[in-house]
Amino acid sequence: MAAIVADPSDDVARLIYADCLQEHGNAARAEFIRLQIEAERHHPHSNTRADLDQRAYALFAAHWIEWWGEVCTAVGLPRPAREPAGRFSRFALRAGLRGMTGAPYDFGSFALGCDVRTQLGSDPSSKLAGWFRTGFRRGFPDSPSIALSSGWLAHRALPRWSSVSPVKTLGARVPVRTFWNDGPYLTGVRSLSLYDCDQTVLDAVLRSPHLAALEDLSWWINDGEDDDEVVYQFVDHTAMVMRYARLARLKRLALQVWTDQAARAVASCAHLAGLVELEVSLAKDLSSGVGAARRLLTLSRSPHLAGLRSLTITGPFEANGIESTIRYATWTGLRKLVLVALRSESELNDLTPFSGPDNLPELEEFRLMGVHLTPDQINILVRSPLLKRVKHYAHRGTYTDDFGSIIRLSEVVDPIKIETFSIEGNDIDLPPHLAAILREKFGDRLHFPF
Repeated sequence: MAAIVADPSDDVARLIYADCLQEHGNAARAEFIRLQIEAERHHPHSNTRADLDQRAYALFAAHWIEWWGEVCTAVGLPRPAREPAGRFSRFALRAGLRGMTGAPYDFGSFALGCDVRTQLGSDPSSKLAGWFRTGFRRGFPDSPSIALSSGWLAHRALPRWSSVSPVKTLGARVPVRTFWNDGPYLTGVRSLSLYDCDQTVLDAVLRSPHLAALEDLSWWINDGEDDDEVVYQFVDHTAMVMRYARLARLKRLALQVWTDQAARAVASCAHLAGLVELEVSLAKDLSSGVGAARRLLTLSRSPHLAGLRSLTITGPFEANGIESTIRYATWTGLRKLVLVALRSESELNDLTPFSGPDNLPELEEFRLMGVHLTPDQINILVRSPLLKRVKHYAHRGTYTDDFGSIIRLSEVVDPIKIETFSIEGNDIDLPPHLAAILREKFGDRLHFPF
């Protein structure tokens, strides 16, 4: 366990731990660790991964109370309620004298959460006040998400976490004027997501001697905040953050670039030359989308971002904005491009730039998320050189013509090169004969959860 905590990225140590569990009779936990590790070696839209996740989830659903209970005992959180055994326990459950099985926790996917009132701390004396979710990845609950305004969680629970599990990914909601609790418990953190924090917290994070292994940083401001002046003040702190040399160690960065000042600060930051992945949100909402294309153009001309291999952009998108992404030589090395609509089922205003020459020769993965595709946009994608050579294509959203558009897109994809072809949408109910056409072409490479 000490080896896993010291280097949460070391799968060998986790697999050795699984062997030890197997030898001591805990075959279910050992198999769960192995399945989750194997699943992460496959593409997220791979059906092989889906099968492994399904097998792991069956084990998780059956044993999470036991596994999570061990963590709760070690760090001081309330243990989840076990299945009632005996006549008195069943009576107490029916009479409301004890919680339902698993209470006060609930689980979905591989993450554990609790009710909203508990999360927001309606009962300040509750040890769960400020605790949001914890995800199990590669066999361990290594990604807690908490509010650092909860002193007990920050000062007592997290420092004890390493006795039973690594902390590789930490999500922290840090309200204004909240003290950043630095300490050795952060040593294993590789990925940190900060929400609603101010400049003081960012300074403390980027100066922390315990975050030397940090390689993935996200900081977000609540986009539902009504006070635009406060929001933009936070966003423009980007310029001050960019001066830290610690940024040179990052491989991935995610942030909001809602102002021209923030765009210029990111584009001019020489410390970001080592970035491999960048995720940016260009506007607070559709009404403030003016200038989004200009900000994307500023980023696309940055020589310090030329090493990017993965780029995720949350719109809105205009033709000149998309063009800046794929026309300039800066990002010719991109291997993954994800375009996320600002609101569910919204349209990309103009995909015309994708119909031109192929200026992304290295691109292997193309995703359109939350997007409504019209027939004209389908025509552009059909003419685009991208779909004819990408290894992974994904669209989550809706179509004006559900069935015809999907089939047309599938016809231009190279069945030899494609490794995953993923179509998701709430309103898609593909007739069996059309589903059969897609399966005949793509076989196990089709990811279509309908």
